[in-house]
Amino acid sequence: MALKDILLQLTSYPRRTPKNVITAAAELATLFEARLSGAVCRIEMPDPSNFMARKLTDITQVIAVENDKSWAAADALIEEFRATATESGQTADTILLPCRATLQSTELIRHARLHDLTIMPMSADAATQFTAQDLIFGSGRPVLLMPENVRPLPSLEIVVVAWDGSRAASRAVADALPFLRRSRIVRLVTVTGEKPLGPGSTIDALRDHLSLHGISAIPDTEAADGSGAGEALVRYCGQHGADLLVMGAYGHSRVRDFIAGGATKSLLATTPLPVLLSH
Repeated sequence: MALKDILLQLTSYPRRTPKNVITAAAELATLFEARLSGAVCRIEMPDPSNFMARKLTDITQVIAVENDKSWAAADALIEEFRATATESGQTADTILLPCRATLQSTELIRHARLHDLTIMPMSADAATQFTAQDLIFGSGRPVLLMPENVRPLPSLEIVVVAWDGSRAASRAVADALPFLRRSRIVRLVTVTGEKPLGPGSTIDALRDHLSLHGISAIPDTEAADGSGAGEALVRYCGQHGADLLVMGAYGHSRVRDFIAGGATKSLLATTPLPVLLSH
């Protein structure tokens, strides 16, 4: 798969997407010679239908003021996104998402399905994590979680691939091929002692498979040592100076929705480096 169409999720209000994340996304798109589009959520708070609430608190005026702030913030973010993209040689497209109170995952997912990759800036708030979870399990496309402190032009020197032989891990490897081809060092790691591993988890076979794509990889293991797989992978990435972690997103269905598994949930909550997730 080639990366030719990248979507960046942008939030303008109340928490603004940091400029360094926009810069990193623009430079990544330039690296892959891909189009970059920014999906901007413009929050519009609905007017309550309760007459007494409007009468007693003048809530209509309060909401109008907040909506004006939101629209102004969205317009300013669009201008910053376009200017940053231009600096990186990009002609940026923008997609304005109508949102009520918070970002609507369904709108973002609809656009993500028509892009090769969606970049999701991450923060500690629960709303962002829920949106990322919906995007990962609902879009059918890989999602790149980008921490707020990411460096401009994120390096792809050292990439770690988490491997357990599962369907999700296999999907992640396929989606990550454009990144792996550009990296200098690829490390394949299986976390041991955390869960039973099936016969498909043979890491040497994955190394041989990648070699046919011209990718030289180093197989390795990391003991869980009582921690979860997510914590073990972050620890391993830190020890080896990884610039990107690639892994399958795991979850189980619940009334048509997906609930993130332990490792995925851990990385949604704390993302110390860019993480490419596929489901």
